[in-house]
Amino acid sequence: MVVVACPYNACSYKTEDVGETLACKLLDIHAMSHASAVQMRGPKLTRPCIDIGENEEAWNAFKMRWSTFKNGSQIGEREASAQLFECASLELGDLLLKLDQKIATRPEEEVLTKMRSLAVIPVAEGVLRAELMRLEQQEGESFRKFSARVKGKAETCGFSLDVKCECGSTCTGDYTAEMMRDVLLAGIADICIRREALSSEGMRKRPVNDLVGFVERREMSKGEAASMSVSALSTFKREKQQSTRQQHTTQHQQSTRQQHTTQHQQSTRQQHTTQHQQSTRQQHTTQHQQSTRQQHTTQPPKNETIPCPSCSKPYMPFKLGKRGWNHKPFPQVP
Repeated sequence: MVVVACPYNACSYKTEDVGETLACKLLDIHAMSHASAVQMRGPKLTRPCIDIGENEEAWNAFKMRWSTFKNGSQIGEREASAQLFECASLELGDLLLKLDQKIATRPEEEVLTKMRSLAVIPVAEGVLRAELMRLEQQEGESFRKFSARVKGKAETCGFSLDVKCECGSTCTGDYTAEMMRDVLLAGIADICIRREALSSEGMRKRPVNDLVGFVERREMSKGEAASMSVSALSTFKREKQQSTRQQHTTQHQQSTRQQHTTQHQQSTRQQHTTQHQQSTRQQHTTQHQQSTRQQHTTQPPKNETIPCPSCSKPYMPFKLGKRGWNHKPFPQVP
């Protein structure tokens, strides 16, 4: 008879005083509970990064990302400082090493404090609060996105107040939500929704999420009405575009036909003109050739004499000069 304990350090399970074979079976059954508790690790998380010249909002976002990365990657307290140092950019890391060469071995809170002093640009609290009061919902921006911007800015303004209790202790009161609600109400872009929100009873005492939902519901209803009007307008525009296209097509076809007719007429005229010129040239050439042949036929030979028409003396109508024979015969005795 034996008693066998579970080999896991955090488990206090022990078998009863039974035989060795039965104890092994019981221990195998108990081991299945540990196997079901083991979970598969998810995908590797992306390491957050911080650089110098950041504002307070970017630093708060980095701290939340670092906390998520630390818990998701199962980083222990021993290696947390080294892992946090690796989140700094090259320039910020060099400054941290110049400030403290053993920065990677310091406690996590100390590393965060020194990193913040070098990475965040210090801005007066009054300036941050003035920027918060000037925030307004932009055109085309959803109200939930606007509320996220307001919340990120309000968390950097330090809306807290130390209040002394009747018991003598000092309590810290945070009124960030009240300031966010005032900024959100004043920054609603739609005048009708803003007027309705300001006139609603108890709106200034309701949570910020209720205010966001109140505005979102009215934005959605207005968006649906606008989409219906836009769809009707788009149908009208589509029909108008189709009629315009048909008119353009008809005009284009008519202009194309006119161009083709004009080009055909011009080409026909050119062909007729060319044919007339060619026939005229051929006629002139034929007439010239015929007249030349007749002249050559009627003219006497160049070495013969003929009687002069005025004195009847024989003479030679053609003579050989320096430039050759004369082309035209002499009409009488020279």
